Amino acid sequence: MKSYQKFTKLLILLLFFQALIFSGCNERTSNPSLTAEYQLSGALIADRNHDSTIVVIDLVKNDSTLTDADITFDDDSLVYNALNLSVDFVFSLTNTSLTRYLSSSRNIAVRDSSNFHDTVTVNVTDTFSILTIEPPNRLLPGGGPVALSWNGAANADGYILAAVLKDEVYTGQGYSAFSTSLNTADNIPTLAFTDGINTVFGWYYIYVYAYTGSPDSILAGEFLPTSLPGQLAANINVADLQGRFGSLVVTARDSVYVYAAAAR
Repeated sequence: MKSYQKFTKLLILLLFFQALIFSGCNERTSNPSLTAEYQLSGALIADRNHDSTIVVIDLVKNDSTLTDADITFDDDSLVYNALNLSVDFVFSLTNTSLTRYLSSSRNIAVRDSSNFHDTVTVNVTDTFSILTIEPPNRLLPGGGPVALSWNGAANADGYILAAVLKDEVYTGQGYSAFSTSLNTADNIPTLAFTDGINTVFGWYYIYVYAYTGSPDSILAGEFLPTSLPGQLAANINVADLQGRFGSLVVTARDSVYVYAAAAR
């Protein structure tokens, strides 16, 4: 009987310590003697035209850029001011796998020495493709519109349509707009193929972006075929940590050729 009681007590103690371990895994910690506000802005960009994934994050503490924090995305460490990145003074990681983080929930862990530690969970969308484009011969005499359809991307909160001149991709130039369609089909208007007034002739690359959350439009725009149409509302709001983060997956490009229609 005594042996049974000892075993029972031992089992209870083991279960108690195990519960402590698991409850501490995602526990938020901060130094109560330190008054600080942290602002996180970032995005994950997976581009099928590059077969790679980039995570980029800017972290600010009390209005000053934080350079020595420890930030991980899905347990992969971000590097501050990476030499191979086109943007300076941000945290980033580049993965040569397009699908490493896609179609799932991922954790972003932020640690500022012993002062602050928190983890936020974000959703990441999946790859998808443009299915049809009208006109199917890709020829646009005089300009648009262009009708597109695509298959749905898992976890996507919405879609963005983009068109950019072939020679201006990844420069921030071009047209983009949030799709207002309730299904996976929409139109790129004639405006996309003009300078605002006149038609601009040439080859245009056509893309659809799927997004989740609230990717930072400035940071994400540095790595997209063309800039985002606007900034979505902040989606990180926990004690001492606010901001925005989201994912963007870019389809393999399609194209159309805009040329001057023959006079009748």
